[in-house]
Amino acid sequence: IFFRHPLPTDVIVMGRDKPKPEPEAAKPAKGGKQSAPEPAPPEGQKKAKGHRQKGAGTITVDKGPVERGGVEVQSWQRIPSQMVHEHCQKEKRPKPMYYTKGGGNSCKEELVLPDPKNKEKDLRFCTVQTFPTKVLAKEHSALLALLHLQGTLPLERKLPEPYRTTWLLATEERAQQQKEAFKKAKEDRKAAKAAPATPSPEPAPASAKPGPAEAKPCGDGAEGGAVTDRPRAVPAPVAGLDSVYRHASRKEASQEVIARREERNRKRAAIDSARARNTDTPVYMSTAMRAHLEGVLGLEDLFEDDDELDGFELTDAQLATATRLQGLGFQERHVLRA
Repeated sequence: IFFRHPLPTDVIVMGRDKPKPEPEAAKPAKGGKQSAPEPAPPEGQKKAKGHRQKGAGTITVDKGPVERGGVEVQSWQRIPSQMVHEHCQKEKRPKPMYYTKGGGNSCKEELVLPDPKNKEKDLRFCTVQTFPTKVLAKEHSALLALLHLQGTLPLERKLPEPYRTTWLLATEERAQQQKEAFKKAKEDRKAAKAAPATPSPEPAPASAKPGPAEAKPCGDGAEGGAVTDRPRAVPAPVAGLDSVYRHASRKEASQEVIARREERNRKRAAIDSARARNTDTPVYMSTAMRAHLEGVLGLEDLFEDDDELDGFELTDAQLATATRLQGLGFQERHVLRA
């Protein structure tokens, strides 16, 4: 396109095509090192926009199973002590503490989960069974804690053997116990409705507490997760896993005592209410009304021979009884005949 200026000697030429700027040389880095230029993308492909994270797109390779305490653990599996530790981190609780009991081939590990606010809510778990190693005792105590904290979750998907089989046996046994307890409570309620009776008071359960002589701290259980190279015999599953403590915390024990007391008071109140409803209704009548009823019922013939009661001597006890009955409204002849 040509534009003519008033002066015939000047001509301005405009167009769409512009010269491409020459690429600038790569600037050296701040430390004085010059970065290598990025390789050009192959033909037919465009370079992706945005920042690319260093190390992105790398492939992670499974390290394979490792041995922890004689148990083979896959990379996607977790031992009970690890799961308890993860639960404490999720709930923002202090780290679990383990205390050793016994020694030799009969080891027990007591697991304590401290409460950050109330010491009476500290959870304690210790197995009834004994184990040949401290690691097995620790893992089974952690398994008891998982039964109490996450007993309704399918943790058998993440547990390795033999803890998986032990978990399944324990959950099945607990479900059966709950079913039997519900059935027994239902039968007790039916029996209480049929023939109520005053229950006898039950003593408060005493929760066991480890003494300082038999319990010694063993840290946070780091040795349970150590990888060992020595081959060991695979431990067998444990049937009937149970805790030596009836209640996991002192708070639960006190709550059960309060619940039993309230249930006992409720039954007593029901018995007293039933007795109050079934009491005889008192009837008050005058002497004239009593004589009228005796005549209607034909009782006059029974009292014709009142003369035979003359001269009847009463003992002190009989006299006191007769006086009391006469005060209640009974006539003298009725009392003497009785």
